[in-house]
Amino acid sequence: ILLYQDDEVAGLQVLKDGHWFDVQPMPNAIVIDIGDQLEAISNGRYKSAWHRVLPNENGTRRSVASFYNPRAN
Repeated sequence: ILLYQDDEVAGLQVLKDGHWFDVQPMPNAIVIDIGDQLEAISNGRYKSAWHRVLPNENGTRRSVASFYNPRAN
């Protein structure tokens, strides 16, 4: 996932120890999450982090997602 962030539009969270934590946005930053692809090509040696992006009424966000082996249904 490529997620363009700025200091006004937050929403990215990661799961750690059963709790969701906010990822603080950085002005003009692009977050690159290669977790699922890295887990696949490392044959599970490196684990992908669970993450989510919540909607935000304060602005818009631009992201580009790619998927590895999605479910057929």
